[in-house]
Amino acid sequence: MNDSLWDDRRFRAFVAERGGGFFAPELAEDEREEFVRQAELRVAPEVQRRLLRRVGSTVDARGVALVAFDVVDESSLDRRRTWLLACADPWAFLTDLVVRELVAAYDETVKADEEDEAQLAGIIAAGSRRAIASGGAPDEG
Repeated sequence: MNDSLWDDRRFRAFVAERGGGFFAPELAEDEREEFVRQAELRVAPEVQRRLLRRVGSTVDARGVALVAFDVVDESSLDRRRTWLLACADPWAFLTDLVVRELVAAYDETVKADEEDEAQLAGIIAAGSRRAIASGGAPDEG
């Protein structure tokens, strides 16, 4: 394993190789692992900071790196890939993409669960109130 970090040129070469979607050449497992290692070092720390600040959640660095790989792989045929290849700081742009992906995932899962729990607590509180008799006064049952 190489201890050096990929420069922008090496990162762009990796992104370019992933172009073509289904028709892209087969990616060797060691090349995938090296990208994940690079993303763990280059992308994960900033993503972790932003997610903690934005949604109050911690995330695993390896998991962030795997999401970064998925984002690159899924963007192989769209405008995100085009911008990754051309922008001045592709690692920063990838970081932004990963943050967006994780915030969306958080909003769809964790945040939704929290909102459901708050609604359920309101329903329970309303259901546990004493019944009101037909005259409008609380039932003395």
